[in-house]
Amino acid sequence: AHDPALVAAVVPLLPLGLAAIATDAMSILYSGMLRSLGVLRAPFVLHAVTGLAMLPIAWALAFPMGWGVTGLLFAQALVAIVRALALGWLYDRHAARLNQPTTPLLTPA
Repeated sequence: AHDPALVAAVVPLLPLGLAAIATDAMSILYSGMLRSLGVLRAPFVLHAVTGLAMLPIAWALAFPMGWGVTGLLFAQALVAIVRALALGWLYDRHAARLNQPTTPLLTPA
């Protein structure tokens, strides 16, 4: 974009948007892993509930609190983190029940 005002408004939002995308990718990964174990209902319900929960959170952050677009992105990132953690917990629970070894995606150095 050639509009300096637009660039100045969007650039500070990039880290928050990237955090939301990265955590969303984790939830998509865990959803696929759960599908491979035959677990279909729990991820669907979790996605539906967290998606619906995001609406009032995003509205509250964006309008009454005055955060605007930053509030919308923060709500998306927050809900995506909660969703990814919950799906990861579900995956570990179901994989352990099937006695399949799980390896963490990130190992401490």
